[in-house]
Amino acid sequence: MNDVAPAMEKLPGELAGPATPVYLRRNFVLHTLEGGLYTGGLTFVASDTVLPAIVHLLNGPNWVVALMPVLGACGGFCWIFTAHLAERLHRMKPFVLAVGCVQRLPFLAAGVALSCFSESHPRVAIALVALAPLVAGAVAGISACAWYELVTRIIPERRRASSWALRNLITGGIGIFAGFVVAEVLRRQPGPVGFGMLHLWCFGFLLASLAVFGFIRETNIPAHPPRRMEGLWENLRGVPRLLREDSPFRRYLAAQLLSAGYFLLGPFLSIHAIAASGRGESFLGDLVVAQMVGAMAGNAGAGALGDRAGGKILVLIGKALAILLSVAAGINHSAVGFLAVFFLLGAGGAMSGVGTQTLSVELCPTDRRPTCLAVLQFLGLGSMLLASGAAAALRHFSPANILPAALLAASFSAVSLGVLCTVREPRGT
Repeated sequence: MNDVAPAMEKLPGELAGPATPVYLRRNFVLHTLEGGLYTGGLTFVASDTVLPAIVHLLNGPNWVVALMPVLGACGGFCWIFTAHLAERLHRMKPFVLAVGCVQRLPFLAAGVALSCFSESHPRVAIALVALAPLVAGAVAGISACAWYELVTRIIPERRRASSWALRNLITGGIGIFAGFVVAEVLRRQPGPVGFGMLHLWCFGFLLASLAVFGFIRETNIPAHPPRRMEGLWENLRGVPRLLREDSPFRRYLAAQLLSAGYFLLGPFLSIHAIAASGRGESFLGDLVVAQMVGAMAGNAGAGALGDRAGGKILVLIGKALAILLSVAAGINHSAVGFLAVFFLLGAGGAMSGVGTQTLSVELCPTDRRPTCLAVLQFLGLGSMLLASGAAAALRHFSPANILPAALLAASFSAVSLGVLCTVREPRGT
């Protein structure tokens, strides 16, 4: 503790030296709770289930519906322009906290617009609903690299997979609750006003997550500021060399780009499930519950397996489940079958999510981790947007048949799985 006390005097409330067991436990609990509250709040307006249905109900165009599942992730484009800042920051938490205050506000604006202006100004309501995840994601992207660096400081490697999994388990519990809320709200108040209420539920949970984040203590702060002081242009010019010299990262990047093929199917999956099953809007609530139950099952296994074996095996399992659910979605027409499809969607997403977050930070070179993560996000989002555009085209030319999109999504997932098999697990297990 002697090396910690002086740092406490210079940086009140934070630690410059190695984290003590007390702070490790405290940060682990706060990190998992904060993430669970944030992503759990987003399930009230789930981007792959609820948001496409909102835009469809408001008579939004198919290309907007197709973009809804990826708009929130579009903030990843900002990572590449701020990665060099994260490599220059000495302390991460103050920057992340300031940005987090702003990134939650768009959901409040969308909730107010849907509740008050959806009939008089429907185009404004559609715009704010679509912009909410886009703006929130863009603002979050400004601090995302710094946030990942903060996570590597406060959570040790051997506990990262379980921390991601526990965050997701909390999300799943909130998501199940959200599913019942979605069904009840839309039963009592169908239409835009009900969807506006769901946005306000979302905003409340996001505020709670911000409050919890404020109690996290940044540990393992380097004794001296980083020496890397490259500007944006110098950092971008070094990316091609980084890709040429790091073959495992290059293959991992290719696998991630191919996995975006799922978005050929995803944007219209919930709309297809409602139409093919003959159920009404309230069926969205059942689909959300099935997805969250699947996510909880996936996370329950992902935490223990990932801590022991690393992230690669989890991503492989997630891709295998993506193949299975894509084929099932293309041939199924029953309500029970779609509940099973959304269960697989939740389980596969959980496995892939925990595995990707674990594998990405461990595979990237430590000194260039923010830039590597930014490249993953930037190129990955480009492939997701291309897939979403292709999904809108498929929907336009074949509005009543989802089978072509399902088979294409399964094919891309299979190729992605094959490429990932060539990447060595960083832990050597």
